[in-house]
Amino acid sequence: MQKIKFTLIEILVVVAIIGILASLLLPALGSAREKAKLATCKSNLKQLHIAYILYGEDNDNYYPLEGWHLSWSDKLAPYDGRTVAYSDLYTNAAIKASKSSAGLYACPSDDIQRFYGTSPDALTLSYAPSYLSGGSGSNPKIYASSRGIIGDYNYGGSIGRISRSMKASEINSASSTLSTFEYMEEQRCLGRKDKSLIGTGSLNNNPGNIPHEGLIKSNFLFVDGHAESLSYFQTMQNTNGGMGSASNQIGTMWDAHK
Repeated sequence: MQKIKFTLIEILVVVAIIGILASLLLPALGSAREKAKLATCKSNLKQLHIAYILYGEDNDNYYPLEGWHLSWSDKLAPYDGRTVAYSDLYTNAAIKASKSSAGLYACPSDDIQRFYGTSPDALTLSYAPSYLSGGSGSNPKIYASSRGIIGDYNYGGSIGRISRSMKASEINSASSTLSTFEYMEEQRCLGRKDKSLIGTGSLNNNPGNIPHEGLIKSNFLFVDGHAESLSYFQTMQNTNGGMGSASNQIGTMWDAHK
């Protein structure tokens, strides 16, 4: 029985066809993979919204205040599905990756290795609540650059110290007010107070620290619980049709005091 052999030309043609098909399919597969990561990220944000609600039910409807030993994410630990020992939460240090999991706080597109100091044994923190800060003492006015939902317990120093976080029920435009956004950086570790809160200036000046396509698109969580993929500039459009900025959030999606 005669054996039929492929010629070198026929083999090269088959290899070329496979290469062409691969070049057509791989971008589509890459796009599908990124869309899946975007969907998971949005799911994380929506679960974080549920944790905010559960925390609020036990705390007069307030968002968790950023504390000295307990960051906003530490305070959500009883509500976000994690099992973390209180001794690991009540510290300024990062929670160790060898002892716990980042859970919903890690965006799947955030692949930056985290370090606490020089130690890589630290968990990823991909998300940050919108920052709230203002004057103290006789001038407690909220700053134009920081009109968000969560502030720091010791803002204002030792004189006229003010603790600030928003009450969700007092936010008038829940569907158009941002509560939480994405920002990745190697020193942003889950459980660590430093860098837990990020201002919009950092977001504007470091577009490469946004997991999804930089300034083109990123996921944002709104006070009413829905999540959208938006550009940073879209979030800065204000109610009078103009544009806000990192130094002036009044009337923008970052303004929880509209």
